Amino acid sequence: GAFVPVLLFSVVYSLRLKDLPLTRMHGRLFAAAHLVNLTCGILIILEEPVVLQFIGDHYAAAYPELVANMLIQQKPVLMFHSHSVAAFYFYLFFFLAFRTYSATQGRLYIVFALGYLVLTCWVNSFTAYALLALALIQICRGFGWARTRTLGVVAVVALAAVVAVGPSEYTVDEL
Repeated sequence: GAFVPVLLFSVVYSLRLKDLPLTRMHGRLFAAAHLVNLTCGILIILEEPVVLQFIGDHYAAAYPELVANMLIQQKPVLMFHSHSVAAFYFYLFFFLAFRTYSATQGRLYIVFALGYLVLTCWVNSFTAYALLALALIQICRGFGWARTRTLGVVAVVALAAVVAVGPSEYTVDEL
């Protein structure tokens, strides 16, 4: 099931993008893609009928009710079908936005990165929480908090807070 995303993720890590020339247009397209993803995710959380209908009509995987069940639970799975796969891709998008912020110091990209963390939290799965913890550690390291106890404390407290007051009213047993 999740072999292909993990394989793609390993390929992304092995790519050497440092020498890749990017134009201003590439940056705009990158920002537009982030904006579309985040906007659609937020509209799913807010239960916007047009977005729910579009995704429900045009995306399906595994079994016919999967996407509908995810949308009913306000899980912003977008085109990724299940909450675990969506969490993986949201983490990947977070990683790209955060690395772009680190390289360019463009404030818009830190907003995008944090937006993906919100969506990751809302998909409410064990995969999401594990990747959220990893992302929080990367944020701490990215801002230079890695050499202090702050790194561990921030990651543990944030993860505990997310789990304690998760956005979904559903539990695994209820599904």
